[in-house]
Amino acid sequence: MSGRVQVTHAGKVAATTVGMPVFNGDQVDTAAGSSATVTLLDTSTLEIGASSKIKLDIPTRAASTSTMARIGLLAGAVRSYVAHAVAGGPPKFEVNTPNAVAAARGTKYDVTYQEGVDRSDFKGCHRFTDVAVYDGSVEVANLANPANTVVVQPGYKSTVPCALAPTAASAIAASAGGLGAGAIAAGVLTGITGGVLGGYAAAGGFNGSNNSPPASPSK
Repeated sequence: MSGRVQVTHAGKVAATTVGMPVFNGDQVDTAAGSSATVTLLDTSTLEIGASSKIKLDIPTRAASTSTMARIGLLAGAVRSYVAHAVAGGPPKFEVNTPNAVAAARGTKYDVTYQEGVDRSDFKGCHRFTDVAVYDGSVEVANLANPANTVVVQPGYKSTVPCALAPTAASAIAASAGGLGAGAIAAGVLTGITGGVLGGYAAAGGFNGSNNSPPASPSK
């Protein structure tokens, strides 16, 4: 594994070992300078950046057209590679932060969440969700007003500040202070795989990879 990774299952910290199972409701925490990958049964993968915290909310029945996989991002950054996403179809995979939801209609996107930070464009706001899309499209909304959405296309990003609506999508390369195409930390990924994730499943174990995880934004 890369650095220190902690898995909490049923309220208890589990020993992090090669090939360990992860389950619906489990929480995965990465320390500074650490990273991890979780692979689901449908081959969707989550690359978890340093100093990040995610919680798995996976359907308890086998995947079907009525299921929705939800990943709770409580801190840091996660890159999602979504399998079987249907362009134009209803989202079946989403990343939720404390103030936003990013529902996948595509296959590859980054979500980061920060609290206790200042940005000059949003006076008085101190928490932000940033979404950057590399393939397909992602529907972004604020949890306080989910009807007001922005669909982000490849090469674009959007920010959800506090309880405000998502910003209009802007080109990643032209955006400052958020996720850029190059905002990826160097390091070895940890694959947390194996076992059943409530109808999805992980497939494998902790495995070294030369891919780079998403970088958690610096505060």
